[in-house]
Amino acid sequence: MRMTTLSTANSTNSAASTSAGWVGRPSLAESRAYCEYLTRTQARNFYYGLKLLPEPKRSAMFALYAYMRLVDDIADEEDGRTLQQRMGDLDAWRDQTRVVLDGRGLDGDDIHIVWPAFSDMAQRHGIPARIFDDVIAGQRQDLQPEPFVTFEQLYDYCYRVAGTVGLASIYVWGFEGGIDTELLAIERGGLPAHQHPARPARGRRAGTELSPAGRTRCAQVDRC
Repeated sequence: MRMTTLSTANSTNSAASTSAGWVGRPSLAESRAYCEYLTRTQARNFYYGLKLLPEPKRSAMFALYAYMRLVDDIADEEDGRTLQQRMGDLDAWRDQTRVVLDGRGLDGDDIHIVWPAFSDMAQRHGIPARIFDDVIAGQRQDLQPEPFVTFEQLYDYCYRVAGTVGLASIYVWGFEGGIDTELLAIERGGLPAHQHPARPARGRRAGTELSPAGRTRCAQVDRC
């Protein structure tokens, strides 16, 4: 197993270096250890809360954080990539995510170490693939920000960059109540997006504020 850094968007594995990701042919145990390490070093307060969870929920939440962190780094990491390269890397990561969620892509000799733990988490807890598509859509929106005109546009953005974490989390924890519970999880995670505990502690990009018309709309519906 070896260390790699993000260089190009030519392969789905290079698209997620995040600061130093391991690639090779990792076991599930190695993958889980990596996810725990990433959580402990990048989100220490969150890490100690997750340590209280029983297995396998604990490892699943470490894997969820690691995946979210890696996606965020693809978009955010200051490593000299152009906007087009970042968008291409996100597209490659999305494609690889879909492959892994389909139960493929884990038997190669050069895969990112996060995938075995991510696959186990998603399959074991039945997390819908659309959630991870929405996560990546939120990162793409961060890279090409536009002012929000309506509250609905702001809400959709907050769902993608934070509500998705809450939604994925309840699948790990287990829940009753169907769609009503899912909506509660989304709303609890959706506003404000930058304060969600599973998001890296970095400010959102400029340009993602409500326009004057949008602020007026929000005041009218008394939801901001």
